[in-house]
Amino acid sequence: MPRLTGLAGSAALALAVLTPAGSAVAADGPGDTLYVAKANCSPTGPGTKAQPFCTVQAAADAVQPGQTVKVGPGNYAEQVSLTRSGTADHPITFDGGGILAPARIGATQQHGLTVTGAAYVTVRGFLVNGTAEAVVLDHTDHVTLDGNRIGAGSLSNMAPATVRLTGGPTATTLSRNHVYGSSYRTVSVEAGATGTVLTGNSVISYASADTVVVTDAPGTVITNNSVQTDCGTALSLAGSSAGATVANNILAGGDRAIVAAVCDQLPTKLAVAATAEAGTRVSYNLLNPYVSAYGGTFGRGTAYRWGGKDFSTVADFTTASGQGAHDLIADPKLSVSPTGMSVQAGSPAIDSGDADAPGVLDADFLGHHVVDDPDVPNTGPGGGYRDRGAQEFTDSPGWPALSSRTVPTDSPVTVTPATDPMWSPAVSYRIDFGDGSTPVTEDKPLPVTHSWPATGTYQVAVTTYRANGDALTVTPSVQVNTPGPLVPHFDPYQRDGLTYTVSAYGTSPWDVTATAVDFGDGSQPASGPYLYVDHTWPSPGDYQVTVTVTDAGGRTEKLVKPFHVDYHRSGYHPVTPTRVMDTRTSGLNRPLGTGESLTIPLDQLPAHVTAVVLNVTAVSEWGGGYLTVYPAGGDRPSTSNLNFRAGATVPNLVTVPVGHQNGVSVYNFAGNTHVVADLLGYYTEGSGDRFTALAPARLLDTRASGRALGAGGEQTLQVTGRGGVPAGATAAVLNVTGTRSTSGGYLTVYPTGQARPGTSNLNFTAGQTVPNQVVVPLGADGKVTLYNRFGSTDVVVDVFGYYSPTGDSLFVPVRPTRLADTRRSGNPLGTGGTLTVPGGTPAGATGAVLNVTSTAATTGGYLTVWAHGTPRPGTSNLNFTADQTVPNHVTTPLGADGSFDVYNFAGSTQVVADLFGFFLK
Repeated sequence: MPRLTGLAGSAALALAVLTPAGSAVAADGPGDTLYVAKANCSPTGPGTKAQPFCTVQAAADAVQPGQTVKVGPGNYAEQVSLTRSGTADHPITFDGGGILAPARIGATQQHGLTVTGAAYVTVRGFLVNGTAEAVVLDHTDHVTLDGNRIGAGSLSNMAPATVRLTGGPTATTLSRNHVYGSSYRTVSVEAGATGTVLTGNSVISYASADTVVVTDAPGTVITNNSVQTDCGTALSLAGSSAGATVANNILAGGDRAIVAAVCDQLPTKLAVAATAEAGTRVSYNLLNPYVSAYGGTFGRGTAYRWGGKDFSTVADFTTASGQGAHDLIADPKLSVSPTGMSVQAGSPAIDSGDADAPGVLDADFLGHHVVDDPDVPNTGPGGGYRDRGAQEFTDSPGWPALSSRTVPTDSPVTVTPATDPMWSPAVSYRIDFGDGSTPVTEDKPLPVTHSWPATGTYQVAVTTYRANGDALTVTPSVQVNTPGPLVPHFDPYQRDGLTYTVSAYGTSPWDVTATAVDFGDGSQPASGPYLYVDHTWPSPGDYQVTVTVTDAGGRTEKLVKPFHVDYHRSGYHPVTPTRVMDTRTSGLNRPLGTGESLTIPLDQLPAHVTAVVLNVTAVSEWGGGYLTVYPAGGDRPSTSNLNFRAGATVPNLVTVPVGHQNGVSVYNFAGNTHVVADLLGYYTEGSGDRFTALAPARLLDTRASGRALGAGGEQTLQVTGRGGVPAGATAAVLNVTGTRSTSGGYLTVYPTGQARPGTSNLNFTAGQTVPNQVVVPLGADGKVTLYNRFGSTDVVVDVFGYYSPTGDSLFVPVRPTRLADTRRSGNPLGTGGTLTVPGGTPAGATGAVLNVTSTAATTGGYLTVWAHGTPRPGTSNLNFTADQTVPNHVTTPLGADGSFDVYNFAGSTQVVADLFGFFLK
């Protein structure tokens, strides 16, 4: 069952604070009330509602017996001094608005409030602050402080006291106040005070020496207070303070790190001097001597100090003093709010106090009257269910049911008070619709219908009056709007890759009751009153999204919206080649079989990666086939990245968008093959280097020099300053070919000046000509190093472009798309033939990332790829032999019309070209 605990700090639940029984309040008739306000005020009065005083002090100087001073909301930065007296029959009352919304006095002044020599004065409902004592009562008689929030001092400027009673005040009552501060004494009752009653107060000390201190003040009544201390004594009766009553109080230790950091010793909860023992009654208190700090137990202080002797248990204390037989030592389960301390469910304070103790009040500082918690045994006398401490633990009246919270003007809303069973029965209900209309009063929770003719936000105050005297109010709001249509909305924001954060909702003068989104990709539609979800489309493309919205007015509307899904333009980040998969030693630890797929996790990548560049190698065990690399979690495309024969080792560069959790998947069409993958770099939105495409240029051909690269040999190649690659380039796109090899082996290309990685860029057998494209970071001097593992081989290197911070284009990955396949037309590319292929890219694209494959060749030869409309370069992109299927990754500039050309040197061959991405300025 919901509880009304600590609700003062909740904006959702407003509580009616009741006038405490027995408090003297003058009738609010003509001449009986003076007003203070911040607006339309006069410094000299007359203090009417039409022309109020500007200051509280002006009203204090003018007030007469029997009058009430009502102070409006606001901060009155003044020290208020009260010297005028009322009489027993005609007291003076100052009303600051209540503990939940008090007017503020004091602020930076030394004192917030001083009452000197005055009698029969009540001050309630103020927030009082001071840098010294916040409140001083000096030589007063029958002065009451009720329902105020009072604070003083700071850790850097400790106040002598927060509330100080001095000069022998008589019949002082401090009731239902929240008193706090960094003071040497939070509440100080000094010598000569008689008839003092401290009841229903929440008192908190922050690193003070002592909290409530009564000195040479006999007969003091201290009942139903909640006191929390850090370093000092929670409650101290010193000097000749005999005949006191200490009942129903909670005396607790602090729960903050300051205890461990500041306190020299652990605090005592109750200290009674030997001179104050006579006639003093201690009963039904709840003491918590434990102090926790930093989430652990700091230690245990002293529960009692009686006549100078310490006692840690109730039994020992009772044996020695004859007092405290019904005291408890336990955790009170306190919660602190801006208005004070309250207990939570399960507290031993609930229904265990003495209802007959002197000074017991009918209601606490939030207006809660005594109520029986049916889940807790009643153990106290005088009715059995009085709580210990300052605040009564109670239940909630529950929230009313509203047929709608958002409506057009003049549309009816039905309000039904809650019918939840309550600890104290409801006797009547009052519903105020917040628009100035006459409230409705019912003796049963009957539905009431109301409409509002004007737009605005209205607080509907539903008050439940209970048999125990409580009047508890909850205030749900109703938004009243101008009549209008129901309009669905679809607002996507591209978050990462093909994942969008989608906001789908409807605007309507009514409540929107349902929203559903069909994303148009075959996935499960999302639904809810308002949608704010992440959705990942399986691939780039055009989708038809449907948003269906229903409102409380019974209307349903649909929005059908074409939506294009694509990747971000991205910059490139070259990395030192890193092996991310090798099924020979990790992952599957076996070959990838026919029709099988595996996922390569790329957890080392940062967020917002759109695509990766991998060198993927198939190490076939038996059977020929091909590998397809595609985004993890996405649909597998009908393209291939590399083809292999039985027993062959075939590498190829792959540029592929990333999928779920930055992963990519690898599919094997047929045969059994191990898969080796090396990460060479990645693309991200918003950062990275830009690409500049170049007309292909040859940088190295060892055949011309007659210096083949021997076994274990290395050759350094200058890249910057050649072929159009400028100084400042960070990586180069090279086509590297091994030819005329004397044995099987592999080549590794890496930045000069860095350690050679344990990866390869292309593999070959004796006599084989094998090309592969390489995206390699450049060393500090703009060079790369080529390493040959076995035998000797000639090496040919062509440059196709470079990356740099000042490059001209960003990369956009695409779902692999087939651009050309001469097998479909049955017209292979013949000797010296040229095939022009539209790039399938948007206007303005500067380059394309392709996978170009030669298959069914009639003789050995090579293919050259270059921008349409420009001279054919003297370079090659892939070499093949008769009947061999050879793919190669190709990064090529595009012609002005977005096309590229493919040239076949000899024989005839089928040509397949797939698009994997493009570059845009």
